[in-house]
Amino acid sequence: LSAKRMLRAMRLPEPEVMIQELRDQLARDTDMKELLFEGKYTTRFIKLLLQDEDPKVRQGALDLLVRRNYTTFELKNIDIVQKDVCMLARWSHTLSPTMAASEHHVAMETFADMG
Repeated sequence: LSAKRMLRAMRLPEPEVMIQELRDQLARDTDMKELLFEGKYTTRFIKLLLQDEDPKVRQGALDLLVRRNYTTFELKNIDIVQKDVCMLARWSHTLSPTMAASEHHVAMETFADMG
């Protein structure tokens, strides 16, 4: 309850409204760089969208999470694939252009209706 009061005091929309706004932006193929530093979309909100019924929204949410966690790195080749109830993300990154690339793989289980 106090969180809602704080949001009203800061003149931000209710959490449900912000989640829907983010969902709509992810469904429209919004450039992730526009969303990367948008502070009103917290990691908690983004994680909720990993369970969305729209695969485009789920993939966009995972892409945004990876980018947020690696903001100090130069990211390359972010590849997200849905396999059954699991989304797989693979990317490479460097801390600076002079360092060697490092590659990562992440699997995130999603429970959205895949039918």
